[in-house]
Amino acid sequence: MSDYVWNRSVNFFLFPIQQSYVGGKKIIDYTEEALLAGIADPAILTLHTFFHTLWAQHDLDYAAWTVLKSANPGKTLGVTQLIDQLSSTNIRKWDKKIQDVYDVDTTEYKTLMPKHRTPFQTGTVASRVLAINTLIATIGNDASLATLKATIVTFVTLLNTATGKQSGQLKNIDTAIVALDASSLAAAQGMFFVYASLLAKFYLTPTSIDVYFDIAELHSVLQMMFNATLKILNKERAICRRKMDTTKYSVKFTHAGTGIVNVYYTNGIAKKPGVGTIVTALQPDSSATYTFDELGYTDINSFLYLVNTTSSKAEVKIEIVLS
Repeated sequence: MSDYVWNRSVNFFLFPIQQSYVGGKKIIDYTEEALLAGIADPAILTLHTFFHTLWAQHDLDYAAWTVLKSANPGKTLGVTQLIDQLSSTNIRKWDKKIQDVYDVDTTEYKTLMPKHRTPFQTGTVASRVLAINTLIATIGNDASLATLKATIVTFVTLLNTATGKQSGQLKNIDTAIVALDASSLAAAQGMFFVYASLLAKFYLTPTSIDVYFDIAELHSVLQMMFNATLKILNKERAICRRKMDTTKYSVKFTHAGTGIVNVYYTNGIAKKPGVGTIVTALQPDSSATYTFDELGYTDINSFLYLVNTTSSKAEVKIEIVLS
């Protein structure tokens, strides 16, 4: 059995739904409404009946969380706002900063983030504070992460201050976020079931299923992803053309292979890098994130190419991610 993680066997609804409660609610609501609109079809009615129960529970849990959020002090970030900020923004930025120093396959990264982002995005307030404090302690005196450590310490200080001011509400907050985490997970799993069922129904016209999912929101939260299998030595492989907001996005490469893979941008007319073209070398069995400027992207040079420099097969996953 291959160790390679096939992205089509991974529940791609889970990440955007768990990353942001607000964005997750929008994604879940969209599918509920789209299925409801199609119940004249018996097959869609069956899927709606299944999914509606998951949606209703998530809706109740989201409402309970929203009430607590709106009840927080007006001039100070409350616990729920900070927890949402941690899940949707901060841990993504912290993780990226760590990966800028240590690739995900290194012992250093795995020591710092043994369970990746999950402990920071689910669980009680106390469990998330523990995860943050453990990360701070693990960074220790690592000079390369000193600036990041200071940022994390500032955030956990704000969170501790907020919990002190809202100590009387902490039990209610914990109850609300744990319940919302659980119903968000259930809804994400349910959406994957709906997706698979729709794919079986519309297997001859798979784009027909797009109407049942908030594609724009999924792509605004979930990175655009591409996979490339490179088998031929020095053969240029065009991956995609994207005009990107370079201040908002970066590119993450995960390379499973024994040789170096070169990455570069051209104008699409030229397949090979020309004079002055920036060529980035992806090291064997590595993961790294680059800004578009570092890769030589411009509005003209917006065609991404990969070239395998060895005759051995290389698998490369390319993700356009929020910076």
